[in-house]
Amino acid sequence: MQALAAMGCQACGVDISETSTNLASEKGLEVYCGRFEDQDLPDHHFDLIFSIQTFEHIADLGKVLQRVKEKLKPGGALLIAVPNDVDGYRGRLYPRRWWMIPPMHIRYFTCRSVEGIFGRHGFHSYLVQHRGFVWNRHAHDR
Repeated sequence: MQALAAMGCQACGVDISETSTNLASEKGLEVYCGRFEDQDLPDHHFDLIFSIQTFEHIADLGKVLQRVKEKLKPGGALLIAVPNDVDGYRGRLYPRRWWMIPPMHIRYFTCRSVEGIFGRHGFHSYLVQHRGFVWNRHAHDR
């Protein structure tokens, strides 16, 4: 939000962490505490809704995505960043413990599942990409 505001954008944020929202407010940012779908934000108001590391925690994606569509201007965009399990590597490495790694994420996304899930809710993918790598002991040799 600070970077957007510094570029002259009108930015507001939503976070479930009271600590985070208090810190943002102290910096002069417009921020609301709670879940996005529960906020009384104006309809058809936002050019961009940007979500960082959120959708992997949401049980009812349909409700949230419906609210996102209501809040975006026509032609507006939803930009998300979500972790994935790199096509199941954790499950292969830790087959007995996969159920608990990590316990706070209720879903993981792949490029294909992002397109499918968001497409079913009326979003069109413009760019879906996978970045990063799985660390291994030989990675530092490269």
